[in-house]
Amino acid sequence: EIFLTDLQNVNSMYHLAEGLRDNSTLTEIHLEKTGMHLGCAVAFAETLKVNNTIKTLNIKNNDIGDDGLSSLSEALLVNTTLERLDLGKNEIGDPGACALARALRVNKCKSLHTIDLSHNNIGNVGSLALARTLQYYNTYLHR
Repeated sequence: EIFLTDLQNVNSMYHLAEGLRDNSTLTEIHLEKTGMHLGCAVAFAETLKVNNTIKTLNIKNNDIGDDGLSSLSEALLVNTTLERLDLGKNEIGDPGACALARALRVNKCKSLHTIDLSHNNIGNVGSLALARTLQYYNTYLHR
């Protein structure tokens, strides 16, 4: 496990993401309130595409926004090991929620069972997209 909080050095996040690509031991990554933004989310999405040991990615209380979640959603199309994704307080709105819903419809990551989207700006459109996805396509996520 790795826990980093209140680390406001964005360059460190890029280096960490790169280093985790070849990681074969760490299973939990907790990066709450680390200043992560779109660029960092893209870097971690690339990591999730190739890493097969990370089971928990906690990036609560950052600023990845809709585009960051869209990048992470693309990674979910190929990742097969992630179990928990914590995205609370990340300035995510309807576009990000809709991107996640689309990815979950075809998601190969059957191990993913928990996604935290609390304290974001998801409205009716994003909520409905996620609800429909969970209702019709995705039977392995906890409801």
